[in-house]
Amino acid sequence: MLDHLKSRHFEIERYNGVYVSDDVACITLWNLSGQMCGYLQYRPESTKQKKNNPRDGRYYTSIHGAKNEKPIAIWGLESLQYRKDILVITEGVFDACRFHNYNIPAVSLLSSSCKPYKNWLLSLGRKIYKGEDESGSGLGPFPNIECPEKDFGECSIDQMDKIIRENFR
Repeated sequence: MLDHLKSRHFEIERYNGVYVSDDVACITLWNLSGQMCGYLQYRPESTKQKKNNPRDGRYYTSIHGAKNEKPIAIWGLESLQYRKDILVITEGVFDACRFHNYNIPAVSLLSSSCKPYKNWLLSLGRKIYKGEDESGSGLGPFPNIECPEKDFGECSIDQMDKIIRENFR
């Protein structure tokens, strides 16, 4: 599993709260008060198809709380310290980690909509960029970083070097 995460450019040593076994990685999620509020299970050998038991799929997200009282859960908050002037928002963890590898702050909203996060994002006083994938999304009215692949997690190192050079240097 560690080799697989490395192949996805996920530098596990950058993060607290990542637990791995032979076939699953469990990535903790945090709310804006710094409390753990859920987790993402990642099983690379499974398909993305919906299954009878959602925990058997490739991605399973659990956010703790009653049905209409779930907290806002974000991944990548530890990257806010990298720079104070910008923030990239993405849908997925493996998209956000690509920016972390260049010390660019990025968070995964685990959603294609920024609506629940909009007030928080605007309160940061940073220039916000969205890293949308090929399917587009509702990540908001922020400048988009063009992705040459299906998503940033699939970009080559050369492609990411170019993205960073053109947008953040």
